[in-house]
Amino acid sequence: MTIKGNRTKRPDIVLYINGIAVGVIELKRSTVSVSEGIRQNRGNQKEEFIKTFFGTVQLVMAGNDTEGLRYGTTETSEEYYLSWKEPGLSNESRLDRAILQLCDKKRLLEIIHDFIVFDSGFKKLCRHNQYFGVKAAQDYVIRHEGGIIWLHKAVVKV
Repeated sequence: MTIKGNRTKRPDIVLYINGIAVGVIELKRSTVSVSEGIRQNRGNQKEEFIKTFFGTVQLVMAGNDTEGLRYGTTETSEEYYLSWKEPGLSNESRLDRAILQLCDKKRLLEIIHDFIVFDSGFKKLCRHNQYFGVKAAQDYVIRHEGGIIWLHKAVVKV
């Protein structure tokens, strides 16, 4: 898709929900670092490129077949891009597995709705372990069972 802003750009994949762009994936050859895709996404969010396009985007991703997929949200600095870690089929590439898991329709909607927070003016996404910890806690609550979730520097009783 070609996006005309101050300069014309073409993200590799744009994820839409009801015609609204909610995700962008920048794909790189296996010989090119995922960091290059992250820097390209970050550059596209600058005023001189297509910043206005990213107004509705919630997930910004970059990946290749050897390193897999890293994700963040708009204006996330490269050092805070995350990797989705979840077991999958052994015949899938790391990139395919991460895209299928992270961009599953139900999970993608859930992450956008329930797992993005604003902290001191910064938009932040959950890590894979935070997502699965919350999902496990929800199961316990539904069954009216108690438990403890150990967080870094905190203990939360459920």
